[in-house]
Amino acid sequence: GDLVRHNTGSLDETLATYNAVSDEIHAFFPWSIVCGVLGNDDVFPDYFSGSSAPDFYARQAAATVRDCRLGIDEATRLAHFGYYSRLLWPGVRLLSLNTLIYSVFSRVPEEGDRDPLGQFEWLQSQLRESSDRGEGCWILGHIPPVVDSYMRRALWQPAYARAFWRILSQNAGVVRAQLFGHVHTQEFRTWGGSAYEHDSDNMPEDISSAPPLLTFGSVSPIYNSNPVIYILDATEEGRIAALTSRWADLATYNGAEEPLLFAAEAPFTFSPLTNAVYEEAAEQFLFADAHHKHSCWGDFLARYKVEHPGNATCHEANDLLQTCSTCADACRASLVCMLSHGTSDAAYQGCLTAYRHGDRDDQPFSVARAFDLSPGLMPLWYALLAMGLCAFGTLIFRVSSTLPVRRGMLQDSEEPGTPYQRY
Repeated sequence: GDLVRHNTGSLDETLATYNAVSDEIHAFFPWSIVCGVLGNDDVFPDYFSGSSAPDFYARQAAATVRDCRLGIDEATRLAHFGYYSRLLWPGVRLLSLNTLIYSVFSRVPEEGDRDPLGQFEWLQSQLRESSDRGEGCWILGHIPPVVDSYMRRALWQPAYARAFWRILSQNAGVVRAQLFGHVHTQEFRTWGGSAYEHDSDNMPEDISSAPPLLTFGSVSPIYNSNPVIYILDATEEGRIAALTSRWADLATYNGAEEPLLFAAEAPFTFSPLTNAVYEEAAEQFLFADAHHKHSCWGDFLARYKVEHPGNATCHEANDLLQTCSTCADACRASLVCMLSHGTSDAAYQGCLTAYRHGDRDDQPFSVARAFDLSPGLMPLWYALLAMGLCAFGTLIFRVSSTLPVRRGMLQDSEEPGTPYQRY
């Protein structure tokens, strides 16, 4: 999503840019299936939704219909409503969502359980039908239904986010991946039981084994990150087996006369990619050395901005994470709460409150100190955890060597916006 820069001057400019970038992608991958998703900058004005206008998305849809090779029914759905379904290969279905209508900046008002454009009903139906057919589903969207680590506020209107997570919790066994953009950072959010109760031991099995929501960096380095693309490989059943980022270090780039050099790494380093594993990863972050760049927490913080960290030493819960070279004490507690409880403002704030009041029996000394608690003596097992629990994982996303490889690529391009509409 967001093939178009911020703050275009007209609808014609927006559509011309969208089509030009789509044509460039098509020229590079003429024989590939390239399936897109609508971003907030792909419409005019920004975040606008034509919830009552037929064929509002028709001109943006034309490129996706061509490149994703959609049939007439899905092409019509995309042109009318901005979302669609496509069978990627036998047994795996892509559900591309229109997330603009749920944004806190959307012109669509939140009215109880109202279902703009009928998308929730459609999503529920698609997931249930896929379950009946024995398919798995990849959910693709632009604006994620989570608390944003930049503004520390939910990106979706609350009723819409609750409806989305309720549908996914009811159909968790079908979900194979949740892939979102918009935020320009490499993050995850666990969801389901862990997202609300922080009780992974009692999480239903289909939710604990479902994948966390992932957000990705962007091709554009406009928010002080390095440009990045991602290669996702999957099993025949659609489970992520390997995920690799390819990023360029702009600090070493000397100009247009030489090519960009791209490095490869795994942006998410714990395996397998499940809610239960990433719930545990969030806990391990709390016990890692916050000032050692090669601890699991240091690795995550470096990858957060695609190996382009800030230069500030951060300790407060409201520190701007994009400026941090290290993030300890309340800063770390804030980000960990977002990763493990970041599906709603209420869940996130509840997690922070638990840390402040000392209600968590797993909080490390630094977090207790940040909130003026009295942690007492640090037990020996804490020291062992600090040294040993953050072993580098092997989360990659490639099909088993005995199976054909399925690959996809996420791309995002943005220009700066206002402080509250930075995406």
